Amino acid sequence: MNIRKTLYFLILLSFLQFILNCPLFAKDKRKIELTLEKVSQLALINNLDIQITKYDAYIKCNNIYDAISIFDSILNASISYEDDQLQRTSTLGATKSKTTDYGIDLSKKTRTGTTIGVGFDHTRGWSDSAYSASNPSHESQATVSVKQEVGKNFFGLIDRTDVKVTKLDIENSGYTSLDKIESYLADAQKAYWNVILSREKVEIREEMLDRALSLYKIYKQKVKMGLAENPDLYAAEANMNIRKNQLLISQNNLRMAENDLLLKLNLEDRDEIEIVIDEEMSVAQTQEQLFLESLRMAIDNRRDYKKAINDVEAKKLNLVMKENNLWPEIDLEASFVRNGVAQQFKDAARGITASDNPKYYFGINFKYPLENSEAKGQFKSAEFDKAKALVLLKKKEREVVVEVHDSVGTVNTTLENARNNYTIVQLQEAKLKEEEKRFKLGRSDSD
Repeated sequence: MNIRKTLYFLILLSFLQFILNCPLFAKDKRKIELTLEKVSQLALINNLDIQITKYDAYIKCNNIYDAISIFDSILNASISYEDDQLQRTSTLGATKSKTTDYGIDLSKKTRTGTTIGVGFDHTRGWSDSAYSASNPSHESQATVSVKQEVGKNFFGLIDRTDVKVTKLDIENSGYTSLDKIESYLADAQKAYWNVILSREKVEIREEMLDRALSLYKIYKQKVKMGLAENPDLYAAEANMNIRKNQLLISQNNLRMAENDLLLKLNLEDRDEIEIVIDEEMSVAQTQEQLFLESLRMAIDNRRDYKKAINDVEAKKLNLVMKENNLWPEIDLEASFVRNGVAQQFKDAARGITASDNPKYYFGINFKYPLENSEAKGQFKSAEFDKAKALVLLKKKEREVVVEVHDSVGTVNTTLENARNNYTIVQLQEAKLKEEEKRFKLGRSDSD
């Protein structure tokens, strides 16, 4: 009984599988019509390597914020409270005091190397000392300060130059990212042309198999009629099987080429996608390339050459900074302070402007290492870096000229070769037709 149930279940399962595989119930594949332009668009949007490269470029661009952060406005605020009840060595002093401090200040460094600051501080004090003139007491103080660098970082020279070097570095990084994106895009385009080529090969193998099958049938008929011998029939049958194997290999290569294209376009569900390509292989219509015109285009567009130029400019700017570091640090400082003292906060704050009690300060700070070994070493290294960058630029110029010359020659040779091959194909087709006529008349063999 169990065997009968199992048999019924297997029959039912086979029937359901047949129904689901029936063309009437089969799920239609989603067709994707592709052209070279659409493949390029999909690759730029979907390709994962291109997306990663884009994020690398975005991350690198944020380095500019680190460079310009030196010019950010800085806000400082503080508040403190102190309750002092320590024992004193003198009986005249207070045995208990309380102090509260509030402070806020804003500073900013300009591109001329000038640091400007404004601030406001308030102190509230209370003590149990009998000698306190005002208890509690409030003191408010407003400060304006200016600091100017006139030696090292002369009027902001290093700060501004550092920003320029960072911009050049970001620009070079952008060139590198574009090179990578261009390479990944080219890979997608090559995969697209590989699919077209693989389909052409499959069509050729199918046609060759059809011809081999026809030849085999002809020899089979001739053997029956006594017009051919068995060795010719065996050769025709072997040829037919060879063509079958070649067709199987070409079909497998086509599936691999389509999978590779879908991978580079980041398209999923391979079994539910049918690639439709409305494009055929044809003889290239490209015109022969001219060396001077190609060289001019290379100079205008090659990113590695632009990077070499930027490297030279960056090394020049770095040399300027290192030369400035040989100078001593000389800072001019000035500040203006006014305050107010009273028993109430508002009276102390009002006293800043009401009372005529200013405080002025002017000063010069000087600092210089006598040997200055570090700065001298960095300056010498910067000189060598600049000289090296100039040599690398000259080398890149020579490489561009040679590569363009070789590429122009390769393109023109390949173009001429393609045209000659097209002529060869036409001649071979004509020869094949004539051989087929001779074969029908018995004047040609199976080869």
